[in-house]
Amino acid sequence: GYCNSRIVVLSPRGEFVAAWEMPHSAIGVVPDALPHSLALDECRNRMYVADREVGHLVALDLKSGEVQGQWMLKEEYGLPYAVHMGPYGAPIVLAWDRDGSKDVKLVVLADAIGDVAASYDLPGVEYPHDFTLVPAPLELTGAGERVMAVVVVETAPRGSKMKKFVLRSSQDKEEAAAAELHNSSNGSQDDDLPAGLAASH
Repeated sequence: GYCNSRIVVLSPRGEFVAAWEMPHSAIGVVPDALPHSLALDECRNRMYVADREVGHLVALDLKSGEVQGQWMLKEEYGLPYAVHMGPYGAPIVLAWDRDGSKDVKLVVLADAIGDVAASYDLPGVEYPHDFTLVPAPLELTGAGERVMAVVVVETAPRGSKMKKFVLRSSQDKEEAAAAELHNSSNGSQDDDLPAGLAASH
């Protein structure tokens, strides 16, 4: 990105194999393409490319580089800054409505090209640039299947932050709310109990 709009394929030895140009006329793209992040999905034979300035995420065929389809994210979620493969093979995108509401979201893509499975607000993030997924602390999630945490990094003019969120399901929120109600009725409050869909740390 920035100076080019292509994906370069190298061999395991670092030798040049091919260069895939980001799609322009093939899908009616008007702004300059800016590939800003890549994620490899070998199970579906796809390469996901977050095309930041155009505002969509493109799926390319891993062998040919041909466009398999796209997710148009700009209007509803914002510009896609980064993409990573999440649990169970779901691609997850960091999106920022930079020129509108300024909202930052984590968007989980569905298997069907163009469909979105879920999205989560990431409050308090102002200049998102990239993110990674790490296992959430056991003291927050308890025993059982390990929940993922999201670490978002900023590139602000000054005062950049790194924020960590733990994504929680609706059932988790209901159980937390019930436990909080129980604690307050007994005259005690568990300060360590996370609340909300995205618990910030």
